[in-house]
Amino acid sequence: MKLRIASVQLNPLLGKLEENSRRASVLLEKTFAAVQKPDLVVLPELALTGYNFPSPAAIAPYLEELSVQNPAPSMKWAMDTSRKYDCFTLIGYPETFQSKTYNSAVLVSPSGSIVYNYRKSFLYETDSVWGSLESSTGFETFNLNLNKKAYTGEGGVDAFVKTTIGICMDLNPYKFEAPFNKFEFASHAFSTDSSLILCPMAWLSGKSPSVNDALSAAEKASAGLELAKHFPVEADKTLNPPVIDAAHTAQRTWDYTLEPSAYDIAQPDYSNVNYWALRFFPFMNHKMKAGYPWMANHKRRTVVLCNRSGVESDVLYGGSSSIFQFNGKTADKEGDFEALNVQNKSVDVLGSLGQGIEGVLVRDVEI
Repeated sequence: MKLRIASVQLNPLLGKLEENSRRASVLLEKTFAAVQKPDLVVLPELALTGYNFPSPAAIAPYLEELSVQNPAPSMKWAMDTSRKYDCFTLIGYPETFQSKTYNSAVLVSPSGSIVYNYRKSFLYETDSVWGSLESSTGFETFNLNLNKKAYTGEGGVDAFVKTTIGICMDLNPYKFEAPFNKFEFASHAFSTDSSLILCPMAWLSGKSPSVNDALSAAEKASAGLELAKHFPVEADKTLNPPVIDAAHTAQRTWDYTLEPSAYDIAQPDYSNVNYWALRFFPFMNHKMKAGYPWMANHKRRTVVLCNRSGVESDVLYGGSSSIFQFNGKTADKEGDFEALNVQNKSVDVLGSLGQGIEGVLVRDVEI
């Protein structure tokens, strides 16, 4: 079946929930003013609160309990969006549950009900700084009924698809200590036969001053201020961002073999896009799998990577939100399956956004 997916790339300002909510709404309104509404809207990790909180006390005012009856800001925004566009909405938010804090993502149905709530399993160092705990259940795959009428009591024909949610660091080796080729998250999705993988992220740019060990703290802060000039925060500018690669625009073609030395907000972060593809190696067809028939991949699988853009202090985020399909191709000409990135012919990049913009990536995909 066809599914229209909208990946909303935001630059949320830390702690500015009302403004961030308004910006997200305007992005969708601009994108879908004259085109068909989305079936699924995906937002980044901690989409409306910002991410780089310095302590548990700093994030405490923004922690949200999951409730339909008394929805907190992120949940309410998702509910309102789902009802407005008759779509599913996945949004990242900071959850409090039984006095514990989690980095979570909730999927809301077209009727505004909770379909699924997932808690991040592999934590990045920032999560620990503001007090997040690991999920006690680990990675999870669930059956998502894409029949919208099922949520409103109208019946219709059920259309279940196995779906997996992963949040940012979940894609990496556990604590960066596990073997690189264990591919924990992708292996889970592969082994559970998941066809739709949704990944809200606050993934850093490789150019982020925060990860440059050659810089002092003062130099990192100075570099962050310089980068922040790329991201104006005046309302008249932030509410009129470029909407690139939306459904009603021409599809852009990027050269993912490039790695520009200068920071260009309109270009994807090629290293990140290629790395994300590599982290889904179990979904690829590759010559190294020749001796492992159980790892053969003959099924189309869709991966939605919704990252944020912008700067928080000395942290530069990588944007480049992308939609991949692993197409299951098994035979063509020699060399098609040698690459470990998006050049591999079993990987179709349906679209990517620039690394520094706010915008909406829209694609009609066959699930």
